[in-house]
Amino acid sequence: MTRRLVVLVGVMLVFAAMSVAGGAQPETFRKPTLRIGALYPLTINGSHFRARERVTVTVRTPAPHVKRVTATRTGTFRVTYAFTIPRCGTVTVRAVGGQGSRVTTQVPRPDCVEADAPAVAQP
Repeated sequence: MTRRLVVLVGVMLVFAAMSVAGGAQPETFRKPTLRIGALYPLTINGSHFRARERVTVTVRTPAPHVKRVTATRTGTFRVTYAFTIPRCGTVTVRAVGGQGSRVTTQVPRPDCVEADAPAVAQP
């Protein structure tokens, strides 16, 4: 009976160690992200993609502007667009990788905050 208890505790410790180790994800398994590097010219920085993954980056302004890039061995890329983005309106950026990575974000438009705010009626 004692030997079975020791084996059972040993197996439980192994599973506990595996679950703790599984909680810390390596860099390659993080969700892909997009970050706006600059608005003029529009620069998109991607990270946490798979190493050397082919990525199609689409910017909708509302017309689509498409570029294809290859992520570095660390899973990052930078793409620059030479067009002027509209002062107001929605600008959406989507990156889709050939190995299944995908992420979508919107370009913040601080100039439009006041224009988009609802009018307040004066009494």
